[in-house]
Amino acid sequence: MTADPDSPYRSVLDHLGREFVQRAVTSYDAFVHLPVEFPLHDDPPPISEHFRTLSDRLLLTTLHATGIPVLTATGPLESRLHTLLTLIPEPATRDPVTDAG
Repeated sequence: MTADPDSPYRSVLDHLGREFVQRAVTSYDAFVHLPVEFPLHDDPPPISEHFRTLSDRLLLTTLHATGIPVLTATGPLESRLHTLLTLIPEPATRDPVTDAG
């Protein structure tokens, strides 16, 4: 089932989508994508696996269309965390002698 293209809601959603993308383009240097790789264990699941797959694909298509780099972290949670930590720059260290004053 798809939204009626003539629906006023479709127009509002399209407009909001463009606004969100524009805000992201002006706010972020890169995106990190955590793909759907694990099943939901909730009973009942809040959304279907089919919806998760479709929304993940739509998200990636939208992110790539911005031209901003998309970095992907995959694998078990520990691997994803390690990947994310390698993407975060080390904070600048302060030298208490030269920075005092």
